[in-house]
Amino acid sequence: MKKLIYGIFVVSFSLLFLGCPNVINTIIPNRLSPPSWIIGTWSTATIPSAPSLTITCQFTSSNFIYSGSGMSINYVEAFGTSLHDTSSSTLYEVSCSQNGTNQKSSFSKLTATTLNYSVTVSGVTVGPLKMTKQ
Repeated sequence: MKKLIYGIFVVSFSLLFLGCPNVINTIIPNRLSPPSWIIGTWSTATIPSAPSLTITCQFTSSNFIYSGSGMSINYVEAFGTSLHDTSSSTLYEVSCSQNGTNQKSSFSKLTATTLNYSVTVSGVTVGPLKMTKQ
């Protein structure tokens, strides 16, 4: 009898996880899920209006880290539960809000080694900036 109850529990628990593909994101709500094509480090060559500034974006399987202007932002640590992402085969977007300010970073795949990056903060968009995979 104990084996039967244990078996039913294991099967039910397994079906719960199989039936809910976003269980990991529910357990860890501030985890990002960048698509495989964007995983790695990307950077701008130069920005015409600020040639000494280089922007670097690093993507792992569960995070996005932005570096530029002498600062670095770990999105998972900085934005916590206000962090959301969406992706397709050619677009990856990370949205967050903090203190009433909404921000969306968009990455559009051009080739396997180039993409366009733009950021929208409270309705104002900057970019696109061309980035190259390092």
